[in-house]
Amino acid sequence: MLTQRPTRNGRRMCWLLVGLAGWCVPAFGDVQEFTATVKSEVTEIHGGQPGDSDVATETFPAGSTSNLPLIAEAGFVHEDSAGTVIASGQAATVFSDPRNRPGASPEEFGLTAAAFSMDASLSHETLSHATETRTIVFTPLNVGLTPDSPIEARSWFFVDGLLVLWANEGFEDLSGVTSRVRLTVKLERPETGETTTVLEASIDLTGGENAAAILTTQGAVQSEKLVPLDLSGFVSGLGTLQAVLIPNIAIPYQYQVNVGEVFKLSATIESTAVNQPGGYGAGVTLGAPIETLAGLVGQVAGEDIGDGFLAVLQGALLLAATPVIPLLPPIEDIEIVPLPGAEELPAGVLALDAFLPGLCGTLGVEAIAGALLVTGLMCVGTRRRF
Repeated sequence: MLTQRPTRNGRRMCWLLVGLAGWCVPAFGDVQEFTATVKSEVTEIHGGQPGDSDVATETFPAGSTSNLPLIAEAGFVHEDSAGTVIASGQAATVFSDPRNRPGASPEEFGLTAAAFSMDASLSHETLSHATETRTIVFTPLNVGLTPDSPIEARSWFFVDGLLVLWANEGFEDLSGVTSRVRLTVKLERPETGETTTVLEASIDLTGGENAAAILTTQGAVQSEKLVPLDLSGFVSGLGTLQAVLIPNIAIPYQYQVNVGEVFKLSATIESTAVNQPGGYGAGVTLGAPIETLAGLVGQVAGEDIGDGFLAVLQGALLLAATPVIPLLPPIEDIEIVPLPGAEELPAGVLALDAFLPGLCGTLGVEAIAGALLVTGLMCVGTRRRF
């Protein structure tokens, strides 16, 4: 999610361009420390009224710096008198160690929230939530500018995933069934206590009558960058099946800091799914295997239906998987811009890459740190697992 060191083995190269007096050099910021929190919560809804809740929370570091990956799982499974599963609400949130992971993305976040019920009065509200905070500084050696020079950092938040609504065969009214994704990036200045939101985005898939699903977006994500999929009638045993693919999209954001200023970037990503009783389901998966979602469908509706659900979604996603926005923006679009008042270091002083030992490498979303401009803040699930 944050910075990646350029390599020659096919990893994404993360470059920060600083244009000064007609020349450019790659530059990086120092990540002084990072923390993370994951939370999963599932609440039972009986006859429209909230019932029991199951909550799990994990943090890093927590007494030890070796408690990664963080895994928070919560949920309920209900059976009838014959022992047949008739309802399930599940949430799972994972934060993996982003340091020195192989491949193009550190893939630190995985979120799944899903619910499905055959019971006439029972449903679930599910939540998967993750936050990562990084303490960062752009030093004079990083960017080739004198201390306190004002700069504007432009970075990217990478994310991909899937939102799904469905109903049993013969059911077409999806009213009250919803899947949602929320993401934010906040800049905190510890010296002044000031906090500024530098990125906000939301995606909502809301069920309606006649097998309809309404897609709405707010903030930095536009609906035309997403891929609606009407798969109704393609899974035997299910009637309505509506989905929205979030392809590998790169969401730009920017912020202003001073050279040498220590600041924090916090990225939060959250998924929620709310179903209705009597044969309705909802789910969101971000950076997590789609098999988890299909497994819940199979658990409640039967293994054959779960297998069909998985096969249809996998096929549709393969056909629609071309990124709407390139996974890595053009190098010239990832940059630090010196603002009025910025001064170049004296001649002969080189701009060097300064890394915090143990936090460089692939630490680079679709989670935090855009810091750096470099692969942007947050890489949630850039590895396609569908």
